[in-house]
Amino acid sequence: MDKIFCIIVALCLFSLTDALVCYDCSNCDKVNDDTNSETCNFLHEAAGARCLKSIDSAGVVSRSCGNQLTCTFTDAISECTPGNELSCVTCCEGNLCNTAIIRTPITITMLFIAVIILRFLK
Repeated sequence: MDKIFCIIVALCLFSLTDALVCYDCSNCDKVNDDTNSETCNFLHEAAGARCLKSIDSAGVVSRSCGNQLTCTFTDAISECTPGNELSCVTCCEGNLCNTAIIRTPITITMLFIAVIILRFLK
């Protein structure tokens, strides 16, 4: 019975919304009307889609779709902030939001889903 309840609750947390759209480019310090964009796929959406902006150690900027797990992991290691703009990643949740350094906290919903999944896997 617990497994069925957990599955029902998890399914209820997903809503039918438009997929997230993010800039998708490499070596793109600035974005403009010609910058490529991509619609995040269902795997990103199922894992809490986020737009990513990453800056490598040489200062090369890349932008793409990602997910909440990637954001949580990279925030713990090296989040982009003013003054820390090399070898870092920043995440955001809105369409085409990966233009600047924006911090997105972990949502309660994602934590709740993680708890449900962990309980289900026991």
